[in-house]
Amino acid sequence: MTRPHTTHPTCRASVAALALLLPLLAACAVAGRRCENTELLRRPAPDGAYDAVLFGRTCDEQATSTNLSVVFEGARVSEDIGNLFQAAGAPDTTALSVAWAGARRLVVRYPAELTVLKRDTTFREVRVRYEAARLSGG
Repeated sequence: MTRPHTTHPTCRASVAALALLLPLLAACAVAGRRCENTELLRRPAPDGAYDAVLFGRTCDEQATSTNLSVVFEGARVSEDIGNLFQAAGAPDTTALSVAWAGARRLVVRYPAELTVLKRDTTFREVRVRYEAARLSGG
């Protein structure tokens, strides 16, 4: 005669504890990563409603990226990556150009060789056009 399989109460408690602990451990790993954003350039929209903000992001004093966010006029950028654009490398090496082409249209130019990590085309009512250009050899 075979007995039906039952889970031992200690095993059930261990699995439940592990299920509660895993999200906490993941949050600690993310929280342990120290990042700092440094604003480099702020361009107000023609009507003043938004600002395009170019900033550098350094995490753990190693990984550096160039970021672009659109924020409400005068607002600070979040502590996260750019809400529109992120590229690998320090801002001084990325040659990013940001210009408003209207109250809700932004044009971003960057070298095609740049390693782009994020490239969104809208933020709220602002539309973004990206232009990747090859650097001329010299």
